[in-house]
Order: sequence, then structure tokens, then C-alpha cells
Amino acid sequence: MHNLRPLALSSLMLASAFLVACPNPQGRYDEFGEKTEEFRGGSTNNGQPNNTVQVDFSGRYFMALATVTAPSLPIYFDTTVTVDENFLVDFSFQPLKTDFDADGAARPDARTPVGDAIVVENVQLTEEGTFTLSLVDASVEGEANPLSGAEILATIELQGFVTSSTSWCGLAGGAATLPTMLDLTGSTFGAGVVTDETLAEFVPIPKCEGNIVPEPDMGETDMGDMDGDMGPEAETRCPGGLEGEYLLTFHASGQSERRQVALTLESNGDSEVCYAGTVNSLVDDSQIGTVEFGIELDDVLTIVVPDFAIPPGATPILPDGGEAKLMLEASHWTTEGACGDLTFSLESAGISLPGDFAMIRAESQDFTIQDATTSSSCSVIIPNEDCGLAPFAGTWDLKFETQSSQGNPTLVTLEMATHPLTCLTGAWIAKSDGETVLATLQQASARPDGQVELQMRNFRIPPGANPLLANGGTADVEIVSTEADSAAGTMCGTVSVNLFDPFPTASAGTFAASNSGEPAESSCPE
Repeated sequence: MHNLRPLALSSLMLASAFLVACPNPQGRYDEFGEKTEEFRGGSTNNGQPNNTVQVDFSGRYFMALATVTAPSLPIYFDTTVTVDENFLVDFSFQPLKTDFDADGAARPDARTPVGDAIVVENVQLTEEGTFTLSLVDASVEGEANPLSGAEILATIELQGFVTSSTSWCGLAGGAATLPTMLDLTGSTFGAGVVTDETLAEFVPIPKCEGNIVPEPDMGETDMGDMDGDMGPEAETRCPGGLEGEYLLTFHASGQSERRQVALTLESNGDSEVCYAGTVNSLVDDSQIGTVEFGIELDDVLTIVVPDFAIPPGATPILPDGGEAKLMLEASHWTTEGACGDLTFSLESAGISLPGDFAMIRAESQDFTIQDATTSSSCSVIIPNEDCGLAPFAGTWDLKFETQSSQGNPTLVTLEMATHPLTCLTGAWIAKSDGETVLATLQQASARPDGQVELQMRNFRIPPGANPLLANGGTADVEIVSTEADSAAGTMCGTVSVNLFDPFPTASAGTFAASNSGEPAESSCPE
């Protein structure tokens, strides 16, 4: 593993690697085990501490601002704070030179002023000890930029919390426009009082102490609508039929073009891992990574490669090559392929690079991959034939009933849109609120007789919706039309519900759907 700190400081391209804020998937995988938690890193939840106060905190502070994409390389400010009798606060943020120069060597003049101070006046400190302010079109000279050494131009929004007369901290947002576009949402900062004597040795903590943050209410869960609940635990499944070799194409921020490798998945029967495998070079078939696990988490096919080898020259961040952890999160997937978002984790630099990927079976006769840098994710997958279901895209009212329903039909909204890999994509939406996703449309296909087949995955049956499932359940659902007319906006036919939680069972029935109004019946008209 290479030491990435000098590389991060010297590479002008590093800042361009962060075109968007990086995702933080930690919460969905907490129960998945220590190895998965380690891949995703520690919690980045930062927020309001418990001990904020309205107090005169006038003084000189060393402030460190940690961006969401490179929290280990904060920007330093020598900050002067003046509070008047009405708790109106004036701030002067003087950028400071970084501790290391562009070559990674220690600066003899580290933490000395560079460029102009950024001044904001008449900021109200609330009775709760909080404040908000904006640094509009703030300019920071390159010598104060630890990421690339290039000049920064940004509008930075600060939400601050005064924790004592000598310290304050908080959250930062906004966006940078130079040296590249960068979303700052999720960044943090912290400040402690200093003097001329202590400035050089001050150890910055660019976040609120203890990382304390109020838990957001994620809505009603299976445990009830309790204050601060985080929703139900992530649902894990081992999807079947994914064994085989795939052509994987991907693009991460900072790469000039898409890359292609071979990905092989093998089922190992472990419900906590599901799939293992390898990643190999298409040039010489050498192994360049190991698939640690592949599993479905909350409808997302997740594949983790902890030791992905990056060849020299593949990215300006690692000119000599190196190793990274790769996570693929497929929003759309079938037994023929997958596509979605990816994250490269460069642990020694504390950096995550976002990107996208697509993969299809190596011997696929149904799809091809286009080699176009301008395309992304699922759009690089080209079906060799039109699936013919585009006229059925839109919003449908759908009602179905099975033998186990006991006279209680299910009514949902079916949203569908065209998709290159799955033909149609979409979801069942609850009629009760028009928002809750009850099931995802994994794949649609046209049968040889022209009828429509829809594969719905993870249908979450609400408690009480079925007399046999007082506490609800989860099932996969197959819908096959016997009559389908896109021009008239009607479909009807058979439905098969395959329950797998809380117990396995199957039930058959009928359905009817309309895109012009709620269907009157749950079956085809006599």
C-alpha cells in the first residue's frame, strides 16, 4: 500500500475527483458484521452537541474545516470572533498555509496567513447558543488548500454551535466552484481558542466533540412510530441465479475514461455472504481483486471487493498504482446483469471516490456494453432487441386477489418506466399515502404470445392486510396478463404470490389494472 498523503497534496486532479458528495451507506449495513462495517468506515454523523450555550466567546481561534470528501485533510483558518452586548457576532476567517507543501514536505512557514481574510458581520447568536452564516464567494489561496494546492472559490454555509467560551463547532454545506464543482453538504468544522504561542502546536478537531447528533425520525416502523427510531433493520437475501462471469465496466470520479474488467461470481451457500468470486484483467487474465461478498440488502444487490488493484496511470490520484476497496450497489439487476453506483475507498487518505458501473454476462446474447465515457451506469447497457413494452410505461391502478386473501383484495399504484436492462422498471406504491413503496419491479418481459409478465420483488404486506398475516409479511409476486391493451390502458390476468417471510407458501389468484382509473374488479371481465 502506498502512502497517499504526499500524493493527495501534490495531485491537482484530486479535487476534481469529488464532483458530488459521497454516499454514506453505513447505516444500512450495521448488522452485517464487522468486516462490512470496516469497509464503510466509521460514522460520519455529526451535529448538535448537548451542551450549547449563549455566551460571549470573543477571542482568537484555530478553526479546521473538513470537507465531506476528504475529512482527513482539513482547511485551516486563524479566526477572530467579536461578540457585542446583543450577542451579534463578527467573524474574520484568515486562511492559513497548510502543514505540508505540494510535494508532501513540511512547510517552514506552516499555519501562517495567506490571502485575504473572509469577514462576516452581525451574525445573531441565539439563546440556545447556535448561529448560521454564509461565506459567499469565499476565496482561499492554493497554499491553504491541502487537497490540490489550487485556489478555492466557494460559498460555504456554516451551522455553528457554541459549546463554551473557548470552543465552537458545527456542520458545513454549500458548494465550491473552483478548482472544480464540489458539493460540501456533510462537511464539518471545529474551533478552539489559541494564542501566538499555541497556534503552531494546536491539534484541530474539525467536528463537534463526541460526534453527538439527534437521531432523525425515519417514520413509522415495524416497532412503532417511536421518537428517534431509525426504521426497520436492513432486509438481507441471497438472490439466486447470479453465478457466472460478467463484463464489468465502471467509471469513478477523476478517471478520464471508463474501465472494463471481468467479474466472476460463485455461490458459496453462506446466507451472510451469498456470493464470492474474483475480478480479473481483460488484458492478461491476471487476478486484480477478490469478491468478499455479494448479497441483496434492502432491494439493492451489493458486491464488495476489498483488495481491488489499481494499475499505474489509471488515475492521477495513484500515478504508481495501489489498492482500494470497491463497493458496487446495483439499483437494477437481473440474472443477466446489473447497474448502479460504486464507491472506491482509499483508506490511508480517508477518501471515497463515487462513480457508477454496469455489468452483463460475458456470453450475453441479449445485451451489449457501449464503450462511451459520456454515458453512465445503466445507460451503457444496450439491449440487442426492443422488448416491446414501452407503451405500457406510466401509472396504473392495480387490484389483485388470491385464495388466501379471503375476500380482501389488494389495491396498489403501479409506476412503470422503460429501462435498458429490465425492460420496465418501477414499483408498487401504497394507495393509503401515495408514497410508501410496497414492492419493486425487478423485471418486465413480453411473452411470445404478446402478453406482459412482471416480476415484483420484496412485496411488503402490511400488518392486517391479509387475515393470515396479522403481523404482515414479505413475498415475491409474478403477474402475467391474459389480456393486455396499452392503447385502451387495460391489463388483466393471473397473479402468483410466493411468500417467504414469516413462512414459505404460495398462493395464486387474478388481477386487473387500468391506467385511466381504478379497476372495478380484480380479474378479467367475464
